[in-house]
Amino acid sequence: LTAIDNQCSCLGNCTTNWGAKNTSFVISADRDTHFSLGQFIWTGWDYIGEPTPYSTKNSFFGQIDTAGFEKDTFYLYKAAWNKSAEPFVHLLPYWDFNEGQLIDVRAYSNVSSVELFLNGKSLGKKNIDLEHGTDLSASWLKVPYEKGEIAAVAYADDGSELCRDSQKSFGDSASLKMSLEKISKKGYYFIDISSVDSKNVPVANSRSRVEITVNGDAEIIGADNGDSTDYECYQNKDKKIISRRLFGNRLLVIVKAPNEKSDFTVTAASYGLECASLVFKSGKVDLEASNAMSGIELEVENNEVPVRKIELSCAGSRTLTPDNSSVSVRATVFPPEAKFQNLSWMPMMLEGVKSDSAEITVDKVGNVEIGKVKALSDGNFRLTCTASNGSRYSEIISEMEFEVSGLGRTVRNPYHLIEACKCSSSSNPVKLSFTGGACTENGLTWFGFDRIDFGNDGSDTFSVPIFSFDNELDFELWDGKNGSGTKLMNCHYSAPSIYNTYQANTYKLPRRLFGVHELTFVFKTALSFQGVEFERSEKAYAKLSALDCSSITGDSFTKDLEAVTGIGNNVVLEFNAMDFGEKAADEITICGCSHVDNTIHLKFFGDAGEIIRIVEFPKTDGYVEKTFSLRGLPGKNTVSFVFLPGSNFDFKWFQFR
Repeated sequence: LTAIDNQCSCLGNCTTNWGAKNTSFVISADRDTHFSLGQFIWTGWDYIGEPTPYSTKNSFFGQIDTAGFEKDTFYLYKAAWNKSAEPFVHLLPYWDFNEGQLIDVRAYSNVSSVELFLNGKSLGKKNIDLEHGTDLSASWLKVPYEKGEIAAVAYADDGSELCRDSQKSFGDSASLKMSLEKISKKGYYFIDISSVDSKNVPVANSRSRVEITVNGDAEIIGADNGDSTDYECYQNKDKKIISRRLFGNRLLVIVKAPNEKSDFTVTAASYGLECASLVFKSGKVDLEASNAMSGIELEVENNEVPVRKIELSCAGSRTLTPDNSSVSVRATVFPPEAKFQNLSWMPMMLEGVKSDSAEITVDKVGNVEIGKVKALSDGNFRLTCTASNGSRYSEIISEMEFEVSGLGRTVRNPYHLIEACKCSSSSNPVKLSFTGGACTENGLTWFGFDRIDFGNDGSDTFSVPIFSFDNELDFELWDGKNGSGTKLMNCHYSAPSIYNTYQANTYKLPRRLFGVHELTFVFKTALSFQGVEFERSEKAYAKLSALDCSSITGDSFTKDLEAVTGIGNNVVLEFNAMDFGEKAADEITICGCSHVDNTIHLKFFGDAGEIIRIVEFPKTDGYVEKTFSLRGLPGKNTVSFVFLPGSNFDFKWFQFR
């Protein structure tokens, strides 16, 4: 599972529903299996194809990305399996967030004792048991961010320091850096490019666009930043120049020289930044010449400046109550000259879907956006502010934690997708699927959704998006709790399976639902259930069952499963909250079985007054549909069907037009 930027976390909270639950689990399972000689993982290296998530260009399973850069979990494997390695500690994440934001900090190390410091203050020691433990890292959860430095120090058994790693806060990129990673035997030069701020601190979240040029006896074979969502070409037809963005402040360029004695210069430039160059003479780096050509600003063809960070600052408390139900949050974009200033705001659940606990309205003052957070119902959520940098994804995500209490719980809106992860009850702990869905397993699984408010108009049509490897399956829908409520219908789902793609089937209920209900979906096969969405339709012009009446009175009638039957003397079916809008209805279609010639009085009573229209429904041999011209009243009305003495009618449904 991924965040809204389609990237995966290295904190063990980003997985597939069919794979291992985290990296520590993978390692410890093989470690504790006596007949296992070691471990083979799929995969060591990211590769193009078989995208997981399905919306990107390649898999995320590797411990090394497509550019050859190590991911954070690479160091967990190194700690667990490379017993002869020198003592090391690897600290994550980088240190540049919103003031007070709660950050999970983690260290991977082949040393058993690690202590974390924040600006020199100890946050405690953690022990790592690589021999027998199941959590093979040291973690400090929900550390409030403050600008400065975090440092992880690993200690020997006697308490002496063996090694350390640190992450420092940083500013906007000021200059580029280049380093030669290696030279292959076939004359390929692997060169790493990154950026630093004015204090020479690496800008770990930089996405600066970099233009790489080669002068002399060499050409550019390709460039890659390891970003699985970046679809820019790895190569350029002109093999003397290529333009790519940094991702996580990293970019690899591969240069090919015809022989080991070639002379050439590789230069990296970015709009507004000091350039970096590597000068090769006879195939080797000339440091003096390289330094002489670096540190100046060069003109570039593409002066794009992507956003690297959105800094959120809250003007009040992030605990919202009835007495303090709203607060303003200011968003500042870095660098200030970034091209893509359009931001998106959303209150979000940890599951990655919109929260129902708050709503956001946005004002713009100059180039600054201010989001006003208004609490709606109890719960915790994260305010997210994102920038796309011109891509189809939200590339930059900034978050701030909020808590709402004392407002109670609001009703659910059925006319937008209610994601399965928002269920109020379930047969088993909810196993998250993609985009807010939930996974089921073979065997009985049910999900309950309380407080669904269909309002006065109601609905009888709903859609259920499902991903399944089966093309056909069945499920049940209950009104109320599973087993103790009323079964509304058995549903048959049919769609050709498309991998990791939800496809919706639409269903018609036997009766319209009004007001507040609790609904339960019951499944018996393995699938991913995204949720449910009902169709909104105006009650006044909807096809309404006679059973949908607000009230029924009279001498004789019977309610069966599909109709009101045996309607006799002085029976009145009343339908409230019928809003016909500015124009009144022109006709009505009635489906019924008339055992005698029936005269039906249609009474309209509303804002525009009161009128009665008469419909003559002749005797029939069974249920028929008949359409009658009439002129009703505009606006909100109560519509009554009045059956006089001598009536004998079975009433199934009607619809105004």
